[in-house]
Amino acid sequence: MLTLEYSTQDVPLTTDPDGTVRMRGTRVLFDLVVRAYWRGATSEDIVRMYDTLDPANVYLVIGYYLTHRETCDIYLREREARGAEIRKMWEARHPFPVNYKEILLERLRAAAHARASG
Repeated sequence: MLTLEYSTQDVPLTTDPDGTVRMRGTRVLFDLVVRAYWRGATSEDIVRMYDTLDPANVYLVIGYYLTHRETCDIYLREREARGAEIRKMWEARHPFPVNYKEILLERLRAAAHARASG
């Protein structure tokens, strides 16, 4: 009878100095892989989204997420909260024009006029 040989496999994740977790050897965030999985993406779907990834490694990361869901969910919530803080600071420094729709419509009219005139 054939005996399967197996060993514990290393999860292909790495942590940047600022605490950001990525797929090892890539710039792809752990967050992106997990969120794609939440939306129903398979390992192969995720590899199509991020072609620097390997399907087997994506399965390992999803398995890690499922095995350590509580800790991972805390990490993901913290990342989401930090992202919201950064977004809020950015928007305070660079306010969105109240009349943005009118600005875009005016640009569209000007471009159409330039095409018609030119």
